Amino acid sequence: MIDVKVSIPNESKELNFTNFLNPDDKRLSKVNFHINKSIEKADYWFVFEDLESENQKCKVPFENIVYLNTETSFKKNYFFENHIRHYLNQFGQVYSCYATDHTNTTNTYPFLPWMIHSKYGSSVLENSKLNYQTLKKNIKNKKEIKLSVICSNKRNTENHILRIEFLNILKKYFGDEILWNGQGFKDISTKSEIIFDSKYHLVLENDSRFNLMSEKLFDSFLGLSYPIYYGAPNINSYFDPQALSRIDINDIGKSIQSIEKIINSELYETNFDKLIDSKNLVLNEYNFISRILDIIFKNSTNSDSDIVHELYNKNYFWNNHTSSKKKLKSHIKRKLRID
Repeated sequence: MIDVKVSIPNESKELNFTNFLNPDDKRLSKVNFHINKSIEKADYWFVFEDLESENQKCKVPFENIVYLNTETSFKKNYFFENHIRHYLNQFGQVYSCYATDHTNTTNTYPFLPWMIHSKYGSSVLENSKLNYQTLKKNIKNKKEIKLSVICSNKRNTENHILRIEFLNILKKYFGDEILWNGQGFKDISTKSEIIFDSKYHLVLENDSRFNLMSEKLFDSFLGLSYPIYYGAPNINSYFDPQALSRIDINDIGKSIQSIEKIINSELYETNFDKLIDSKNLVLNEYNFISRILDIIFKNSTNSDSDIVHELYNKNYFWNNHTSSKKKLKSHIKRKLRID
């Protein structure tokens, strides 16, 4: 068996990947996942953004210590900040949609689980009836909602603010034709209750950047809701161009025209088979578990190691590799809520 240590911040030790496991993937029978658990030795160690504690030790080959990017709201220069450079030096491999100067970086879309099943305030890793097998069977094509969007009132970045202002303008124009849900506006129990019933769904990423593709798009496809998409410019390298329509929220007038034309068309009906294909891509090839297994099994053999590696979290490097001036500036910004 291949022992895989997994570190996920802000999650408990009692969680598992059950919701995302494809029972037909034979590789799973050869792997043990240890999520947020202290184990003495592992064949691989995957860290989703950060550690769940300040430091951890494990006997593992250095080349198999892997950083996985999940955040889509970082500043463009985030990975060139001094403390983050030191943090990434702990890893043998880095997977990120952001530029880094790590010598072994793979630029790719974030390692995010779909979230269509999760309830607000609960963990996406909690067991759900809306799991891989249930989603695979979903072929609902009769929808009561013409157009929906799920977007919170988060304003942490310039792009968050742009997205909110864009939606405010859309709401004034389309009125009741667009259903807007999200934290701070109209709360919902799960995303599925809206997306499953939506013919068209607005998917607005946190930014427009190559490979910046999040669970927002995955959830739309899993609910078989035709996405009207703003985000990764190279999205058509992942999904059939007929499976979604792209807009640019920086061009509001053109976006309104495009959305109006789309929701009054039969794009949903004529491209429903493309939605099915895209859903299957999300469930299988783009499933974050499948991608982790790809990393593990890309080499025919796993190297052994008797070296104990100790990793430290980002905050440790912030405290030890950031100037007092920068710390003060950051503190003032947080206090004043300056983006």
